[in-house]
Amino acid sequence: KRGYDVTLFEKTDHIGGQLHFAGKMKIKHDIRCYLENLQFQLNLLIEDGLKVEFNKVVTPDDINNKFDVILCCTGLKTSIPDIEGLESVRYAEVREFLKNDMDIPNGVKDVLVIGGGIMGCEVGYSLAYEKDLNVVVVGKNKDLLPKTVMANRSQMLWMMMGEGSPSGKKDDALKKPIKAYNASEVIRFSGNKAYLAVNKGRNAPYTPWKALIPENVNNPFEKDLDPGNVKELELTADLVLFATSGKPNNSLFNQLLKENSAKEIYSIGDSSEPGNLWKAITNANEIARNI
Repeated sequence: KRGYDVTLFEKTDHIGGQLHFAGKMKIKHDIRCYLENLQFQLNLLIEDGLKVEFNKVVTPDDINNKFDVILCCTGLKTSIPDIEGLESVRYAEVREFLKNDMDIPNGVKDVLVIGGGIMGCEVGYSLAYEKDLNVVVVGKNKDLLPKTVMANRSQMLWMMMGEGSPSGKKDDALKKPIKAYNASEVIRFSGNKAYLAVNKGRNAPYTPWKALIPENVNNPFEKDLDPGNVKELELTADLVLFATSGKPNNSLFNQLLKENSAKEIYSIGDSSEPGNLWKAITNANEIARNI
């Protein structure tokens, strides 16, 4: 739009990155609509001269000294925590699970989701809502969905509790509410059993009416949790899903900087710092407008 000669490289056969994973869930119809519009806008830009190369894994040699400005939007790297006995259970990283259309192995009835952020809670709810599975969500933070805006957080919690539904109809609410353990962590596995360290002083997990105070604001009325005040809890887990945060996939960005591959080199979105969609879009927009 500003007259630059632009080339877009994408390692898959489609644009949208992790949004495609989120769009696998029925409750994320808004994401599917966004992706459709994104593809429509891309097609218009291609007609205006945008060059796109799909199924292309870029190396420094491919772009070194060939562009004036390079924007690295390479996402994040995920990992599975090293937990005792992990090899004895069926498990998957949640993004890979979504990529495979939430395919559930035969015989799975009880699912444990590790991670109490937006991804873990949405996937946990979707499994209960779409596949009628027994779901438990475990998060290490003192509250579920700590970085989600209040309106979205409240709606998600109401639905997980079985007190709300995507349609707003009572008949569509979960018949089996999701069990949730905040301020807790999985300490080991054995067979299809998971053992949790649950903090006995934790807040109630479901408080959709409560506005969370930002972490950078001191709350003199809130007491710190005693990390030693825990009890061990045993759960059945036929399948374990890890919805833990990832780290920036910034290896290409760092290599390009090292080789001084262009006049301007930027890292955008999760490859700079893991965050939400709004943050990635505004970050990209600000940089693009100031080149």
